Amino acid sequence: MLSAAETQRLLKRCSRQILLVMEDNLEREFLAARLRAEGFRGIHEARGWLPTLHKTRKVALDLILMNQQVGPNAALEILDSLRSNGLSDQVRMVVLKQQEDVRLTLASKAGRLMLVSAQPLAFKEVLVPGLEELLGLSG
Repeated sequence: MLSAAETQRLLKRCSRQILLVMEDNLEREFLAARLRAEGFRGIHEARGWLPTLHKTRKVALDLILMNQQVGPNAALEILDSLRSNGLSDQVRMVVLKQQEDVRLTLASKAGRLMLVSAQPLAFKEVLVPGLEELLGLSG
């Protein structure tokens, strides 16, 4: 049986809206399934820049989780475009880093986004606690 605190955290996870932005269908579907298994229910998916823009206009998102490179677009280009198209600063950003990028590191240090190494992705140990912290679910 879950404690009251665990029940509350699970209910909060269910209410959060997360957009996965990844070009590869298998990778995106796998990560969506893993997040759902952890109790996150509001999972939305996009393959590139235009579907991402469309989703941000249709859904009140809490978090965007994307690969460092999505098709021809770098994550920072997509994030900057989303912000210039009216995406709230309240939407948290997580970028799965495949290789070193000074611009991403600086953006992370400035608090614009959270970087998580995608090689290998430590799902339960790194990503889930990071998402909980960004979404205000930890503690």
